[in-house]
Amino acid sequence: MRRVVNFRPCLFIFAFCAVGVLLAPVAHFLPPLGISLLAAEFAAMAASGIYYGLRGERVRALTFAAAAAVTAVCVIVFFAVLSSRAPVLRENADYTISGRLAEDCVHDGGELTATLDDLAADGKPTDGRMRVTITDDFGLLSALSCGDRITFNAAPVASEIMSGIEVNAYAARSDVRYYAYSGEEDVLFTEDGDPGALESARLYVRDRFVGFMGEEIGGISYGMLVGDRTLIPETANEAFSAAGVGHILSVSGLHIGLVALVLTRLAELLRVPYLGNCIAVTVLLTLYTVFTGAAASAVRSLIMFSVAVWSRYFGPRDALGGLSAACIVCLLISPFYMFDCGFLMSAGSVWGLTAFSRPLSGALRKLRMPEVLADGLGASLSVQVAILPLTAVFFSEIGLYAVLVNALLMPVLSFVFVLLVCLLPFMLVPPLGFIALLPAAGVGWISALSAATAALPAATLTVKVSALAAAVLPLSLLASRFVLTGNKYLRAIGAVTLSCFLVIASRNGLRSDNALVFFGGSAAVTVALSGDGAAILADWESSSSVASVVSRSRTPQTRFTVYADELTYAAALGIIRFSEDFGVERVVFPPERDMSGVGALTDADISVTAASDTDELSVAYIGGQPRGWLRFVGDKLCFVCAGEVCDEYTDYFDVVRGKTYYGENDSVIASFTRSVPPLAYGEQTIVG
Repeated sequence: MRRVVNFRPCLFIFAFCAVGVLLAPVAHFLPPLGISLLAAEFAAMAASGIYYGLRGERVRALTFAAAAAVTAVCVIVFFAVLSSRAPVLRENADYTISGRLAEDCVHDGGELTATLDDLAADGKPTDGRMRVTITDDFGLLSALSCGDRITFNAAPVASEIMSGIEVNAYAARSDVRYYAYSGEEDVLFTEDGDPGALESARLYVRDRFVGFMGEEIGGISYGMLVGDRTLIPETANEAFSAAGVGHILSVSGLHIGLVALVLTRLAELLRVPYLGNCIAVTVLLTLYTVFTGAAASAVRSLIMFSVAVWSRYFGPRDALGGLSAACIVCLLISPFYMFDCGFLMSAGSVWGLTAFSRPLSGALRKLRMPEVLADGLGASLSVQVAILPLTAVFFSEIGLYAVLVNALLMPVLSFVFVLLVCLLPFMLVPPLGFIALLPAAGVGWISALSAATAALPAATLTVKVSALAAAVLPLSLLASRFVLTGNKYLRAIGAVTLSCFLVIASRNGLRSDNALVFFGGSAAVTVALSGDGAAILADWESSSSVASVVSRSRTPQTRFTVYADELTYAAALGIIRFSEDFGVERVVFPPERDMSGVGALTDADISVTAASDTDELSVAYIGGQPRGWLRFVGDKLCFVCAGEVCDEYTDYFDVVRGKTYYGENDSVIASFTRSVPPLAYGEQTIVG
């Protein structure tokens, strides 16, 4: 009799562990339900272990025992982190904050944005990190860099790991526990300091890249090497994502694999014995992973490579077993990886290659496609198919040309990355810096092709689904040859049917008759929903970013009434560009402000009207001047502004800035669309 389930110990352990971690937020939000479900899971593992133990099947009995132990550890760590990360500072209370600037500090557009560590509040050491935005119109803080300390007055806002049942993986991973917003007048003093050893090394590499390649190409090259997107322009980021090659800017399996290839070939040239080769390459890869910040995808890739390279000593290589083992170790390190976009996308990509690459490549060969092209296209298609549900969940966008572009660019991307790795030691020597021009040419070509792809018609498709769509991945596993045997057509039909049903059932575009919705991203956007209508406010001089944020949101509306704080010519051009992607019913503006852009809008056949009492939003006058817009949401009067966040408003409104809210409308009174921390794409603030 044929077995229905192909038993793989690591796969079983990871499956139970993943379920346990997913139930942990339920136990936190709804203790009776969550604890009951966790108890049922542990009972199932115990019963299975006892059953197989009595039958003398020791491997299976030990597998379920290990699954119970690993799951218990992950759940305990989950709740331990939650309890230890509870905010200490009172929300919106004034403090004198002192902190050390980390290496991601950026001074741009009259603002200093940075992450602070080594925090102190009112002179008392405080755990965690803080993300700060300080207005600096006169550039007084532009000389600050990594390692320097800054002391300023602010009212911090807590960054919670959990809000309801939602888990903020970024807060858990980065240890950012607070956000703060201040002006240059709130800065008390600054002190010079030095970056740490690892920060100094990364900054030296970054400065060398930028110095010889230019800021944009150097920033992209540095991002390819270490996964840091700080210096990459938003337009380039969006172009890479639209072309489907954004993964090259995050350290993942591709990077670890290529670095491993370079190190392995070098060891072979030096005739290092196999055992020494394994040790040296594993150690150097670990150092590279630490150097790049040890992102979830990099850790997973490092573990998988280690499993593969040492399989000669521990048994035959099993791709699915290696992936499962890597995921288990990642969850033991941090259970919050289970909610991390990078980890899920990385694991999903490997699953796609494992499950779909060979059959897809074989099918393409049967169509008389050349072997090299069939393998490349099959690998690209298998990855895109696997991560499609995750892409829809996290980004609400799918690159239409991603499969083809990946198949065509992957050899070039790999070559350019290997060139960067091989030439890096020479680029770090000042007299030899000109060598950087070689990989710079390849990076420039990739960037130009990505921009051209992003500019093609329908380069991205907007798909609005809930997190439930991510369950397509485990469904595909259950319907695969790794679990089921028998008729392959029946497996395929079952997997496709279940996946389609799941995706269709999970559509959840935000619909409300009484709500304000705040979207994060490179440009924050506030949308006021009312029935079938939608009013939108934003910084229209950054219209491309606004369109990108709205397209990634879960708002079902595609036509908007635009409310502008002022209609400058630059703002009018931004609205016109926005109207090329979304419908603009009309533009409403306060007549007392700049109206130099009215003519441009009229020439573009966009209706322009002055604000009136019949509009969804009313003009907010502060000091006799129109400074924003007002709207009642439930019983609360909400203030919405597309300009700078100014403390002068605190005399008129109970200002709440830069936090994600879920729940009743009495928790939010003010909403702003600038000077706020960038939220994950698709994340929303809902009032009402």
